[in-house]
Amino acid sequence: MPIPSKACILEKSVNGFITTISPGTIGTQGSTPSNPSLIIVVPTNSDSGNYVCFAINDIGQRGSLSTELKVSGDLPSVSIGTRLHESDFGSSYTIECKVIAHPAHTTVYWQHNYNGIIRTIKNDTLGVSGIFIDNPSLTIDFITTSDSGKYTCIAENVVGVGKSQEVDLKVNGGPPVVDVASTRYSVKPGDDITMSCFVMSIPLHTNVYWVKTVLEPMLF
Repeated sequence: MPIPSKACILEKSVNGFITTISPGTIGTQGSTPSNPSLIIVVPTNSDSGNYVCFAINDIGQRGSLSTELKVSGDLPSVSIGTRLHESDFGSSYTIECKVIAHPAHTTVYWQHNYNGIIRTIKNDTLGVSGIFIDNPSLTIDFITTSDSGKYTCIAENVVGVGKSQEVDLKVNGGPPVVDVASTRYSVKPGDDITMSCFVMSIPLHTNVYWVKTVLEPMLF
């Protein structure tokens, strides 16, 4: 009649380095007298190796044959083709991103670094589109100067987090620069007067108007 085991111990060997896996080891289940099988909850590359199951009773200890575990997969590979990007104020612009992941990635998002302030951009962020598992590229619907800065595409799978290199986005233009030739004019009633105005605008301005403020007469 077989003598029941009082304990089960597993040993993992990687390049001659042996690790003991006992009941309660973080990330595992089983390895008990009633359930001697080993369950690795979320296997990663570090779990690859050769495993031996040992059982102990009052007479002694005996181990199984070695069994090899190979965990295939790695962090997502995330790439962006061009390091420098340039767009005009007010246009729509897309920064392409490509993700290769095994196991498949389950999350994708972007980080934007503008003057040291980092924000996370997801597919539900206002003013953007894209950023899906099957389309990780980022499209900014209406470029403004605050969209300048550095961008990183990020993907996650069960192995961990993969990041692209940072890319720079430069935005050309902004609100029009408006100036006048003089801040004061004096004219007699009935005389012609031209109040010169100069506008520099990228992109080209589409409208010009003036605002008049009526000054109250000075009382002496």
